[in-house]
Amino acid sequence: ILYRLRKETTKLKNGGKDNTLDLGELFHWGNPEGEFPNLSREHYLPLSGLTDVIRVFDDIEKGKLTNIEFLECHACLGGCVGGNLTVENLYVARSKDLHLKANMPKPTPEFEREVARRYAGEDFAMRGSIRPRSLARDVVDLRERVMRRKRAEEVLKGLPLLNCGLCGAPSCKDHADDVASSRSEISDCVFLSKARIDLLRKIYKKGPRSVKK
Repeated sequence: ILYRLRKETTKLKNGGKDNTLDLGELFHWGNPEGEFPNLSREHYLPLSGLTDVIRVFDDIEKGKLTNIEFLECHACLGGCVGGNLTVENLYVARSKDLHLKANMPKPTPEFEREVARRYAGEDFAMRGSIRPRSLARDVVDLRERVMRRKRAEEVLKGLPLLNCGLCGAPSCKDHADDVASSRSEISDCVFLSKARIDLLRKIYKKGPRSVKK
């Protein structure tokens, strides 16, 4: 999908002309300004970090920014390479990304045909609909709300406060609130579950790090 999207943005820049792409450019899309080489360099604004993205959206709605034709928005600070699921340091990940970009070969005609075949065959299409999750809170009395707040504060003391998002909640505080409201278990925090830590090690094929004394 990214490859197809990359081709379309390149055609916009080249006046409709379809050129062969450099696959390395696809990796660079995980960084802010990753789409920059494929678009006109005027009236283009790359953003990263949800706070700044929302602030710019507000400025556009208020009419403070009127000459922007294309926004490249990354919710994660530093782009995808700075996201919660990036296990590497942000700057190391960005360096590796640039290395991949520089050393990726150009696509062959066979590759182009295979992408076209899979895209036409809807290999990348979703098979089902995404249903919204209800955000409605339980209606409880004041006494119950106070008890849940105290419970959440106690749970929060035992969490790592990394706000990694691996439990499914956006922050440790939100996870503590979910636990206090019986919407999740405290063991959903991967750092408090040996089974989850072992699963992550298996996924990333990394054993426990040795500690030098």
